[in-house]
Amino acid sequence: MELLDIRKKIDALDNELVAMLCARMDLSDLVAHIKQTQKLPVYAPLREAALKDRLRSLAGSHGEEVLAVYETILEKSRARQITVQKDIPIPEKPFGLLGEHLSHSYSVKIHALLGSYPYVLFPTKKDNVQDFLESRIFSGLNVTIPYKETVLPYCAALSEKARRIAAVNTITIQPDGSLHGDNTDYDGFAQLLTESGISVKNKVALILGSGGSSRTVSCVLEDRGAKEIRVISRRGKNTYETIHTHKDTQLIVNTTPVGMFPHNGISPVDLTHFPNLEGVVDLIYNPHYTALLRQAKEWGIPHAGGLPMLVYQAAHSSFSFSGIEPSNVEEVLRTVEKDSLNVILCGMPGCGKTSVGKAYARLTNRPFIDTDACIEDICGIKIPHIFEKYGEDYFRAREQEVIALVSRMSGAVISLGGGSVLSKQNQINISQNSRVVYLASPLEKLSSGGRPLSKNKEAITELAKDRIPIYERMSDLTIHFNANPETTAVQLAEMI
Repeated sequence: MELLDIRKKIDALDNELVAMLCARMDLSDLVAHIKQTQKLPVYAPLREAALKDRLRSLAGSHGEEVLAVYETILEKSRARQITVQKDIPIPEKPFGLLGEHLSHSYSVKIHALLGSYPYVLFPTKKDNVQDFLESRIFSGLNVTIPYKETVLPYCAALSEKARRIAAVNTITIQPDGSLHGDNTDYDGFAQLLTESGISVKNKVALILGSGGSSRTVSCVLEDRGAKEIRVISRRGKNTYETIHTHKDTQLIVNTTPVGMFPHNGISPVDLTHFPNLEGVVDLIYNPHYTALLRQAKEWGIPHAGGLPMLVYQAAHSSFSFSGIEPSNVEEVLRTVEKDSLNVILCGMPGCGKTSVGKAYARLTNRPFIDTDACIEDICGIKIPHIFEKYGEDYFRAREQEVIALVSRMSGAVISLGGGSVLSKQNQINISQNSRVVYLASPLEKLSSGGRPLSKNKEAITELAKDRIPIYERMSDLTIHFNANPETTAVQLAEMI
């Protein structure tokens, strides 16, 4: 396993750890309030001793290292509880998101923009869902996979939508303390169809997947007058083995996770089987452009991704939580889309992509990645030496691996090597989750230092003939470098 692959796994684990640690501290604050009302001491030595024994057993050979980390966690937790009890009045219990793996969730940001109520993540293992729901340490919940059906028995009442779909994604607490389950995914998908202009009435629809989201989509399509609704699953009458026989399909909705981060680039179906297709919807929102949507775009078929549905359903949940209908939903959608998309800088070698990218990353508080620097890190030598020692084909192979990895990120600023756009696979990866910016610069002002393919003006001119048309075709916007990275970065921020 290469160093980059190991670091990728570490980064993914760090993302989950941060989310869980933040959720743990939020719960620790709630424990402090309960102890305050019940006049219990902050320090619970027997509880901590039992916890350490359990952790030591779970960690096995890593027991001492894990306990050392937890000593810090417990120390910080006690300090927060003392602060909460001493200085802070008892707050309202937070709203939040219940799920299993929540490190990539956009929900906290969305709800922070929609309303003024506290909202946190509640990552919870399946065996602990009942205890969590019974704890009532929340004022209301959104529920995501895999618990939309799990929570049904704990809801004393269900909305008509939740009953029809047999899944709950929004829980509120009724005056008597019981739980009420609703399904605002229905509202989110219905609004997505309306806003995207994709027609349903009298259409033959094909739903990929048979889970809770599939039932939500089916209910909306039925209510909107679809002529026929067919569900594709692994088993039963309509399967992926026979999907090519549904040539009369006019609308396809993907409710499966196929193509979702981190498994980008995979499509659940080839659209060439459907000559009558008039619309494609993919409920996946990361990446923004899945392989399925990319094919629909290439064919000129009306299409929509899942991010608007995520924001729309959150807006309906927000109303359930606060009783106030959000008036800024479209603004929230634009903000979340802008913040979650990468900004990728392409252009000729030496045009200033790295300096402008760094300046823009500082200005917008985003992480910055230079793909050439990543390649040098992997290979342990500078790019000119990579060309000399291994040749251009080797370099391009490493470049493709790096771009495939970094293009899956969200909200980063990425500077590409000048020739990376020549690869069709790179073009696909670049476009899936990013706004692409072409940084244009006069050829005579390009820097050639350390660039093996840019040693003379004739070579640069030939490179430009091949590359500039691709930069222009791929980019969402063009900006001209004015020799000042900070000024150019400010201009870029105003354009995006």
